[in-house]
Amino acid sequence: MRLAPQLWRAHFTMATVLLRNNETRAAWPVAVRARELGPLEPATHVLCGDVLLVMADFPAARANYQEALRLEPTHHDARHHLALLEYRRARPLAAAANLSAAIADAPTVDE
Repeated sequence: MRLAPQLWRAHFTMATVLLRNNETRAAWPVAVRARELGPLEPATHVLCGDVLLVMADFPAARANYQEALRLEPTHHDARHHLALLEYRRARPLAAAANLSAAIADAPTVDE
């Protein structure tokens, strides 16, 4: 990030690493910065949604996944993660609808 502080991908990568290492609180501001630098990149919204999901802020996570889908309606990760969120929130019909859409958009993805 020091070498490319204005590139969303640098912040995206760092936030992803932090999240995968269970450093959620450290990942959040970095993910937000990635989204600020790349507001038209669906992946930045998905990443923020993932951090918020871990933080159990389900409405905000849902809003980020939906924004990613607004930017790219067939974004597989956004649709898949939204399905997982709905499943965790005990909303099986919403989860099934999103999972069906994810499968329809990317039938060869193994997830």
